[in-house]
Amino acid sequence: MSYDIIKNIKIDKKAGKVRLHYAASNVYPRHYHNEENHALSQMLVNGGVEYLEKELLRQYWMGCFQYGANDYVKALDLFRYRNPSITWDNVGYGSQKVGDQKYHDQGAIIEYTEAEVVDMLWLSLCDYRARTKTKTALLWGGRWITKITPSKIWFTSTASNAKVFESKEDAQIFAMGMGRYCRQTEVVEI
Repeated sequence: MSYDIIKNIKIDKKAGKVRLHYAASNVYPRHYHNEENHALSQMLVNGGVEYLEKELLRQYWMGCFQYGANDYVKALDLFRYRNPSITWDNVGYGSQKVGDQKYHDQGAIIEYTEAEVVDMLWLSLCDYRARTKTKTALLWGGRWITKITPSKIWFTSTASNAKVFESKEDAQIFAMGMGRYCRQTEVVEI
């Protein structure tokens, strides 16, 4: 399955245009294009900025768009940190209703509709953009986290040597890099 590797999204509200700087994941060597996306531009013109941003969040949630260091990726990570129980397995896309329960085609019970998830993603985006700047750090088992790589986590015993984040939300997003250990972290204001 291919997806678009997004480097940048430029929304020009006055001109009603959306430009993407992207490359396809299944084409090598990677050739990045910087061009207007007409479908997204139509969404901006017809539905407004909120409608467009909900669609962008939906594309990231579905996996059609990936990568980037933009607000949409950070909102998705924040959403995943705050709602670990919401996965593709319990969101209804192609479903059928039996009695009072809705089921996936594969038989899993649906707890959320796609529209509900997109609305929750939108709230995560709003929370991320409205974050207050406070110095925070991550505490794990009484030790302060200084660095995380895919294979190791470094700790220190003093808060002055800990990695400092600009906001609580930034610390929560960073904790997502800890995989299964992110639930054991505590975000502390320093």
